Amino acid sequence: IAMNVYKQVGGAQSIDIRGAKGSNAISINGTYDPTDEVCNDMPVYQKRGDPNKWMEYFTQSKKWYIKATTDRGKARGWLRLTADPAVTPEKCDGNCEVWDGSKWTSQPTVNIVTAKQRHEDDLKHGSLRRIRATPVRITGATGPSGPSINGIYEPTEECCGGWPVYRKKDDPEKWLEYNVASQEWFVKPTTDRGKPEGWLCIASDPPTRPELTKGTCDVWDGERWIAQNTVVIKPLPGYFRGMTEVQIFCTEEIKKSHEKLTNTLNKAIKILQASIPPEKIAEGTMQLAAMNSDYDRQLQILRKKRD
Repeated sequence: IAMNVYKQVGGAQSIDIRGAKGSNAISINGTYDPTDEVCNDMPVYQKRGDPNKWMEYFTQSKKWYIKATTDRGKARGWLRLTADPAVTPEKCDGNCEVWDGSKWTSQPTVNIVTAKQRHEDDLKHGSLRRIRATPVRITGATGPSGPSINGIYEPTEECCGGWPVYRKKDDPEKWLEYNVASQEWFVKPTTDRGKPEGWLCIASDPPTRPELTKGTCDVWDGERWIAQNTVVIKPLPGYFRGMTEVQIFCTEEIKKSHEKLTNTLNKAIKILQASIPPEKIAEGTMQLAAMNSDYDRQLQILRKKRD
């Protein structure tokens, strides 16, 4: 999706909306360009790449609305944003609400900025995330889409929505790409790039790297999306992107060894406990627990630094 195109009409600029959640998220999230039209003395915006979605201001309610073409001229839609006094959407600090199908719900996660600012932010975050990105292996996908999904994906120099784009090894027409509108990672063919479509989608809210994502994974079976909890995304073994990754690997291995040692000692203590003073057993148990807790603390610090 081209984010480096900025339109300005009568002082109004292209804006970018992210963070809407729920069933209407895809309809709401995206880039909106100002048109030559006005509604209640404010510019009318049209969604980029989806000409049937609009953003209009209504004086009576003092709100902006994102809506379908069929709702134009009406105070209704999928999103409403309070603007009192009337200002362009990126300058609003009023309450933002999203229609969930039965009622309006407040969603402070919605973020609106100019498209130019979003592009600059994505470049900055994307460059940092590219440095940390590692090749990943996807396994466990079944059904007709399984062969297209399973395999190794390597980070490229491209970014989409501030996240690295991955390309399938030995199959350059298949990609792993983040979609900001739906807040999901998709495995897809080249023809579906920039769209919330493909063979696999995995929820990533809040967004994170594909191997760290804990969201629900769905696979397209040719007719519908099917949940598949057998799908696993892991970093390629033996590949380290930086010293922090090396430190995490070493600490995890030390922790595993120490846990094995702890289990062995506990078994030995049970056998020999009759000849060991109880206070010595308690002291040793506390020391082992403290060491295990220390490794857990180190891993938390390193993982936070990595992420």
